[in-house]
Amino acid sequence: MQVTPRSVSVALSARPTLVHAGISRHPGGIEDYRVSAHTLHLYAWHGRIDCDGASLPVCFGHVGFHPPGLHTVYHYEDRTCELIYCHFQPHGRGGESYPAMMDLAPHYAELRQSLEQILRLSAVNRERAELRL
Repeated sequence: MQVTPRSVSVALSARPTLVHAGISRHPGGIEDYRVSAHTLHLYAWHGRIDCDGASLPVCFGHVGFHPPGLHTVYHYEDRTCELIYCHFQPHGRGGESYPAMMDLAPHYAELRQSLEQILRLSAVNRERAELRL
């Protein structure tokens, strides 16, 4: 996966390895992260994310992709901030280009249900969770 300030290329032609998935809740403020896996985040808060010099606005219903090792600073504007995340290692070839941050507002509930299914599956059947991802 490669990132420019506004786009990400990730190879998803083969089943990825799911490293970790969950729901994370944060108080408002600022937090620094560097995740060693690729990430897919569904945001339920407002603010911005600074990724190695690129500033990406975040609104409720946005989804973001980030490559491993990226220095990421979260600026939470809401009192309580929630996100559903999947950290994964892709194994495909080539790669599709996606926006680093996308507004899924009309499809938020659908994606949230899919990600919640991945969370449930990851506890009982890792392979099915990876296929769903």
